Amino acid sequence: MKRLGWTAVCALAGVVLSSSCELRPTGPSTQELAELRVSALVAGTPIDLLVVRVTASDIPTPLVFNLPVQNGVAQGTIRLPPGIKRMITVDAYDTDGDITAEGIKTIDVKPGQNPPVSIPLVSKAGQVTITVTIGPVSVVVQPTAPTVQVGATLPLAVTITAANGDVLAGPADWATTNPAVATVDGNGNVMGVIPGTVDIVASFAGVAGVSHVTVLAGLSFATVSAGVDHTCGVTTAGAAYCWGNNGYGQLGDGTTTDRTSPEAVQGGLGFASVRLGAFYSCGVTTAGAAYCWGDNSTGQLGDGTTTSRTSPVAVTGGLSFAAVSAGLGHTCGVTTAGAAYCWGYNAFGQLGDGTTTDSHAPVHVVQ
Repeated sequence: MKRLGWTAVCALAGVVLSSSCELRPTGPSTQELAELRVSALVAGTPIDLLVVRVTASDIPTPLVFNLPVQNGVAQGTIRLPPGIKRMITVDAYDTDGDITAEGIKTIDVKPGQNPPVSIPLVSKAGQVTITVTIGPVSVVVQPTAPTVQVGATLPLAVTITAANGDVLAGPADWATTNPAVATVDGNGNVMGVIPGTVDIVASFAGVAGVSHVTVLAGLSFATVSAGVDHTCGVTTAGAAYCWGNNGYGQLGDGTTTDRTSPEAVQGGLGFASVRLGAFYSCGVTTAGAAYCWGDNSTGQLGDGTTTSRTSPVAVTGGLSFAAVSAGLGHTCGVTTAGAAYCWGYNAFGQLGDGTTTDSHAPVHVVQ
């Protein structure tokens, strides 16, 4: 990238940025510097860097600040001596180091807080006009690049920070760049409408932050199975998703966090079917292997232990199953050869092996 040959350069890096510029002894004391936030929404443009140059008759050395683009926003804090007629020149550079837009404005800077000032950048390459805002705050939206499914809701959070580092309560104004793809309410809750990408913008005091949201097509289920207080389904692509109570890990997502919307079962397995017990789940893969997850207090997962699992574990024995069925605390399956096997709780002989002894691994159902 091309670099400029000015004698005083203040490099800024990160989303919330700050820089302290060293002035020559003949200039104002650094203790008198005013802090101003600079922000520009540059999503959808080739801009990689904003260079802000400050000159004035009483500033012996030009002050230069580099603001890299992060997540579609060029944003940072600049410090300069208060006074009248501060000429602010802004150049926008692309990844090749070429200037693609430029703008200039002369402002008066007071000590402490200053009202927002807008500087439009005129494009040199037919791009959309960019407005740089110089004001008292920075705005950061999180997460910066999330996904949401069609019909689902995604909450976004905004952090508004003053130049002195204080976090402000807001509120921010929310907007979407394409309501046909996703909408957003006044609290930052995004609703997916159709598959695509969209920028969700939060603004405060003339400064904007952005989140790049990808809207995914909704899940297409082939089968769904309901348990006591959790549900699982297999999509047409063979992926398993579960939702509801997850106190024993019965959703299979690697956690014990309850879910109010479908969460992918870990492991990347392709399932032909999934069946639910009281607080556990079992499924048969397209290759005929049985896997279970969740509560295992009576060995109902069939992995040879009584350890509960938050993600799928293979049923021991190497059997090839056509189907499984899950009960309160025991599980049974039919192999591809037509044999029946059961495992888990057996106080009433429900395993069918001629005993009332629990089994933590599949036992053959006797005739």
